[in-house]
Amino acid sequence: MEDTNITTREIRLLAILSLSAGIVFDYLFHGKAIGISYPLFTVVFYCLFLVASWRQITFQINFGWFLFIPILLLSAAFAIYSNPVLLALNFILIPPLLLLQTVLLVYRVRWSSVRFIARFLRGLLHHIFDNAPKVFLEVILSAKITDKIAPEKYKLFKNVLIGLIISVPLLIIVIALLVEADTVFQNLIVDMFKPLESIASIPFAQHAATIGIVTILLFSYLAVVLKVKVEEMSEVNRRDNRNWDAIIVATVLVMMNAVYLLFCVIQFAYLFGGEETIRSIPNYTYAEYARRGFSELILVTVINLSTLLIGLHFIKNDGKLYHVVRVLGCLLVFCTVIMLYSAHLRLKLYEEAYGYTYARIFAHTFIGFLFILFMLTLYKLWRTELPLIKAFAIAALLTYTTLNYVNVDAIIARKNIDRYFNIGKIDFDYLQELSYDAIPELRRLDEAGAKDAVAHKMAAFLNKKRVELRSESPWQSYNFSRVRAKHALSETHQ
Repeated sequence: MEDTNITTREIRLLAILSLSAGIVFDYLFHGKAIGISYPLFTVVFYCLFLVASWRQITFQINFGWFLFIPILLLSAAFAIYSNPVLLALNFILIPPLLLLQTVLLVYRVRWSSVRFIARFLRGLLHHIFDNAPKVFLEVILSAKITDKIAPEKYKLFKNVLIGLIISVPLLIIVIALLVEADTVFQNLIVDMFKPLESIASIPFAQHAATIGIVTILLFSYLAVVLKVKVEEMSEVNRRDNRNWDAIIVATVLVMMNAVYLLFCVIQFAYLFGGEETIRSIPNYTYAEYARRGFSELILVTVINLSTLLIGLHFIKNDGKLYHVVRVLGCLLVFCTVIMLYSAHLRLKLYEEAYGYTYARIFAHTFIGFLFILFMLTLYKLWRTELPLIKAFAIAALLTYTTLNYVNVDAIIARKNIDRYFNIGKIDFDYLQELSYDAIPELRRLDEAGAKDAVAHKMAAFLNKKRVELRSESPWQSYNFSRVRAKHALSETHQ
């Protein structure tokens, strides 16, 4: 792509905007629980990025612009739900998605393989390390850095800065380990950092540190990404790896399908024969059927998917024999779908016997996700133009985003309570670990009757939550899940 030629004045403007975003970050997050502040700062970041990159980006329907949907929805989940597992995953996932999106929007990279993305990002990181010192100095100096510093001195400064960037996190880890290993060294380090304790206790110093770190991170990334020149990585010169003879892939698929067809015949007896078929087997119960084989079946489906993907990537199109491979691939997909349904049934039976948890609900989601991947692979068998990696990435993001909005905690609470009303068994300790999303459902146990011991325990637990929710929180920590739980508990109290 062409050099963006960002001027020193524009670099300084970006520094001012980054500082403003750092101040907003401190105002939204410092000393406050995360809530509506997360989606608000995501919008602030987008405003900063769009203002800084308006010359480099153009609107077109592609994966980069599509990422706005999952990123904004995952950010909004912090203000709507309170599931600790999903919100922790969102906290980790959103920054890399923002990184990927901004790179795709600025450089308009056309990618179709993971290897191509890795190669591009490796080149981008090289340019970031190579140009970050220059960008910082251009903010400090009144003219271009090349007019002020000799190339050899700049190279020295750059290498020192890179060394510091690498060594600081390593030193933090090493010092932490040494402190745990030796008491004398621990006391020495404590004495060395004692003067900093008085500074760190000053509120202004804490705010300044937060603003400074966020400003440097935002400015470093955006300024370098928008300024440096990254070579277009054309896929024209990619080596064609389609050198496997179709007979190899066909042989593999025939052998695998023979085993899977036999397995599926047995599974049909379980799937449609019901409990009587299972009980007819000596020393074999529904509980044992539910407990055994789930992990193994999922692993087999992943192996099948990997086999299909490798075969599609390396096989040569040999005319009629290639169509035979397609048919065998379809048969493998069919057998795998049976296995997925068998795994789903086993997990469902296990839940009915032992209750519903995060792990089991997420396992159901993963089964559904694998089904989607196999359907996309089936389509790829007959429509080779489908960019499978992109399709998988979109499916993964949509599945995970949907999982954030189905209210997992409420589902777990509702199904466990239904199970309790049916068979009288419930894991009350696990229900207490659920987030505020489950409170409206948990009220059902409180209303079960005064003579019920579980109802008494739930009434005490809900009263504890009622007291907890009375505490005021700043508007930046607003969360709809907390408000809904508070409203539900106030109705119960009345």
